[in-house]
Amino acid sequence: MTDTKACRVCGAEKPTAVVRETTVDPIAPLRAEVCRTCEFVQNHSLPDDRCAQCGESVKVGFSLELEYPLGEAELPAFIAVTLCDDCASWVACDIAYGGVDADEEAHDQYIDLIDREMALQREAEERARCDGGRDE
Repeated sequence: MTDTKACRVCGAEKPTAVVRETTVDPIAPLRAEVCRTCEFVQNHSLPDDRCAQCGESVKVGFSLELEYPLGEAELPAFIAVTLCDDCASWVACDIAYGGVDADEEAHDQYIDLIDREMALQREAEERARCDGGRDE
């Protein structure tokens, strides 16, 4: 049987040969048992003139600083990155829509708004079909 250790980032049991006590950039200077794959991913970064999410070139980027629990062990982590406008917009919208989903009353209102918009759209399409058959 192979000896294994749990990676504190991904939580997977890995052969002991690929897990070591080390630090990775987001948790530095703390140390933890980390597999080589997670170490590689967590220490990887793109050049400063590239979006940290998609890699696109950015002339004027949007800064994001985030404290978060990293991995299965919820290690205290921090990143500071630059995002392009599309990725920054995606992150902000994901947070906004996630907040609505997390609030039951807001989520119900959101569904009502979508339902009303769809009903109005169907009515407009129906009127356009009816009006399309008339001679002007």
